[in-house]
Amino acid sequence: MKKKFYGIPFQKERVSKFLLIMRLSLILTFFIVLSGHASTYSQSSLISIDLKQSPLKDVFETIKKQTDYRFIYNNDLVDDNQKVDVSFTETTAEKVLESVCKETGLDYRIKKNMVLKYLI
Repeated sequence: MKKKFYGIPFQKERVSKFLLIMRLSLILTFFIVLSGHASTYSQSSLISIDLKQSPLKDVFETIKKQTDYRFIYNNDLVDDNQKVDVSFTETTAEKVLESVCKETGLDYRIKKNMVLKYLI
């Protein structure tokens, strides 16, 4: 005598595979959300810098190494060989940039992780 199936038969392997895919999807989503939170790190990170009579490009390079900031400026408008004195310990990059800008007559804007430098 043959058994008759009405509807879809229950398959344990398919259900366990589906649950595994759902778990992996949930874990992946969790890591994506956390990576978005990590992108604000450079704005709140503290840096230490101590440079005497150093060109601006060295100051920018030091800040770049300690944070995720990238500097964008026109070499024709901004003299990056201009000498500055910078000495800060455990302070934000914004405060260092404000000090450098007062000394050099430049201004800056921060867009995500890019610092745009220009003349006032």
